[in-house]
Amino acid sequence: SCRATSHHNCVHREDILLTCTGTGFQLVNQHGSVITSRTEGLLTYRQGTVCDDYFNYSAAHAICRLMGFSYAAGWRHGQLYGSQQTRRRITMDDVRCRYSYWNYCSYRTSHNCRHYEDVFLTCQP
Repeated sequence: SCRATSHHNCVHREDILLTCTGTGFQLVNQHGSVITSRTEGLLTYRQGTVCDDYFNYSAAHAICRLMGFSYAAGWRHGQLYGSQQTRRRITMDDVRCRYSYWNYCSYRTSHNCRHYEDVFLTCQP
């Protein structure tokens, strides 16, 4: 996470360009393969699952955009992939987004969830 301030003593020749790679998020199918097309998949964060507490369409859109998709076409929760889910830790909970961009979101890496609350997401390329 980052912090910014509008107060500075810089000039534009001191500007920097950041390129960020690896958001930690992936969509995977029932075999654990990464999804890059408009197909529903299990949302993972750092190889674990994401719990649906407070999850909404703003969170879905923000995460799809963060992964390089245009927007979220849909989301739901459930235990649809059996051991593909249960063998993973739950690594994110309480995802709260005020707007559809990740910088307006907060989350916890501790949880009070079960895998039937795992998020499944469909993102539009």
